[in-house]
Amino acid sequence: MLLSQGWVRDYYVSDSIAAETIQPFGNLLLSRLPFTAVEHEFSTHKKAMVGNWFINSELLQVAVVHLTSSRAKKSAEKRKHQLKILLNHLYKQSGNYLIVGDFNTRNNLEGVPNITNFIDVWQKLRPDEAGYTFDPQINPLAKLMSLEGEAARLDRILLSSENGAWVAKYVNLFACKPVENTQNTIYPSDHFGIRAVVSRKNKKNLKNITSRYLTSLSLSKKG
Repeated sequence: MLLSQGWVRDYYVSDSIAAETIQPFGNLLLSRLPFTAVEHEFSTHKKAMVGNWFINSELLQVAVVHLTSSRAKKSAEKRKHQLKILLNHLYKQSGNYLIVGDFNTRNNLEGVPNITNFIDVWQKLRPDEAGYTFDPQINPLAKLMSLEGEAARLDRILLSSENGAWVAKYVNLFACKPVENTQNTIYPSDHFGIRAVVSRKNKKNLKNITSRYLTSLSLSKKG
């Protein structure tokens, strides 16, 4: 269904038409620039998709995650373990890194090795705003899926860049309104999307890199 949309033909997609990595659900990367991708398996049902770009001979890695939800037993331990595995993979190559997606935690990511090398883009740019991406008070789908009925900032964009080469310029939420003609009851997802503009600083002898949108929108109701 996604590949049948006209707009998607402007993008490279991390899966084939057979959708091998999203059976029945999973993570996708879409990019206007060609890239390579690797799927990292945490367990049978939990995986991360990591894309790799070389921009002006510098490596940029973007990992898309959907970490274990609080519905699972020992969920906090599982999320910590998943991030540890992912970070070990990313740090095998020097460069710049982003981790985006549904982190499924209301708390800060303390206790995860090497996560302090990342900045939370929302906290960096909009520290005085809650930035809830899961809000049962507004979104009926979130209310249906919620265990506690509380709003939370479950979806995040994290950035780590060598020598501050890549910087976050802008971040906001999107897909925050109901689908037309549904009597305000159906939203695109039980989560709102989050998107950011990140930019490569000018560097001598290198052309300026145009800012790119990084977006995350959870379309699965699975935990």
